[in-house]
Amino acid sequence: MFDPLRELAYGWNERATVEFAYYAFLSAIVSRISGDRKGLEDASDAANEILESESVTPLVEWLARVALAIVAVERSDPQLAAQQYQRLLPMSGKWLFFGGDRLLGLLAGTLGRTEEAVRHHEDAVKFGRDLGYRVDLAWSYAEYAETLLDRDDPHSTGSVHASSASGISDREKAIELQGEALAITQELGMRPLTERILARREILRA
Repeated sequence: MFDPLRELAYGWNERATVEFAYYAFLSAIVSRISGDRKGLEDASDAANEILESESVTPLVEWLARVALAIVAVERSDPQLAAQQYQRLLPMSGKWLFFGGDRLLGLLAGTLGRTEEAVRHHEDAVKFGRDLGYRVDLAWSYAEYAETLLDRDDPHSTGSVHASSASGISDREKAIELQGEALAITQELGMRPLTERILARREILRA
């Protein structure tokens, strides 16, 4: 998928355009969903070219930074994640092709700032519920669950919590969130996310 898209994108003379920025963004998103690492290279290269341009509009820069943020998360790159987290903080409570708090939660998790990640994930879930963005909501549920499971893991680099404010353990809350996500993914046919959640559940049973 990436080679034809790359050929089309690099056929344009200008780099600091919405179209080229959307190519960077789309490459990162597809890579995250599919697990195809090639898209991360394409997204990183394109986004960096955009940010090196002399004249970049706010929308183009935003898309490029979202692409780099996804790359940082997928590569577990704390340095890149820190750079994008600060730049993308104004996305909190907003939507720009990607839920702002959802992305900030992933970046905070990459930085090992688990408490901040949890707060962003909670905001992302509320945002998705309030606006009815069910696809994004399913991902928000699943990503929030992953953060809680990582926090519950005693080998995690983040802080360990035996229970949440509601009195249930992180693991119990995560399983509940996974169930909410699966209800949506199975209804909408979101196979990659369904498989991702089920794979994490298999790890829990091991």
